[in-house]
Amino acid sequence: RRSSQGLFLHRAAKLESELLPSLAKAIESLPVETFDLADYPDDDGGYEWFAEAISQFEQFSTAITPWQNEWHLTDDWISQELHSALCWVSGNVSAMERVCAAWKYFDRDPIRPFSPIFPPKGGWPGTTAFSHSLAKPLPDLFMFKARWYPQSEFRADILSWLRGHFEHELTAYLDAVEKQMEDAGLARTPEKRPRGGGVAIQHFDWLVLFQVEHWTQKRIAREHGDLRISTVAKALRSTAELIGLTRRTTSPLK
Repeated sequence: RRSSQGLFLHRAAKLESELLPSLAKAIESLPVETFDLADYPDDDGGYEWFAEAISQFEQFSTAITPWQNEWHLTDDWISQELHSALCWVSGNVSAMERVCAAWKYFDRDPIRPFSPIFPPKGGWPGTTAFSHSLAKPLPDLFMFKARWYPQSEFRADILSWLRGHFEHELTAYLDAVEKQMEDAGLARTPEKRPRGGGVAIQHFDWLVLFQVEHWTQKRIAREHGDLRISTVAKALRSTAELIGLTRRTTSPLK
């Protein structure tokens, strides 16, 4: 399923053509090392890894603060999501190439990276607060082992057997992980669904128009079917609360 926060960022880029170019401009002076986070060490080098991860994020966060202010996207989760996505793009590429490649993670449907069913309670990936918010200890890695004996088994038969047992073991593993999250007290990510099912994409578009494009609630209501302003206001409030977005307070008329 799609992250509501990721859906908002996806729609923001669709509705505002300058969003990505302006972000690329904000990060173009950053060295590539800012987005090159090493794998977490297996030995006792965790402290140094955390320190480096925090340093990289702070450099990025400082660089995009003016961009966040310009587009009224100032919440911490936005800078965290963006840095995580940008770190997935490898190589010494231009800032615009990095931004465009990273944003594809927010475009994926129905699921993309960084869309947790059980979101951490605090902190961003790489910090102590993030680690402590996860269920401990985490379950073992999912492992599926099997062997085919072609001297005595037909390929079609073993293929059917493997698929059945793999699906069974995978389902059992996922169920066990979810139960461990629930037992640790983590809450599931809420979902926004209108009547009849599906994701209320229109409400995310309204929020983008209000937050990024500076549309008034009156204009949104007028240009989307002469709706009641109270209907738009309620949708903006509930959608912003869902994704943890601080709504802008200034309201230039557009």
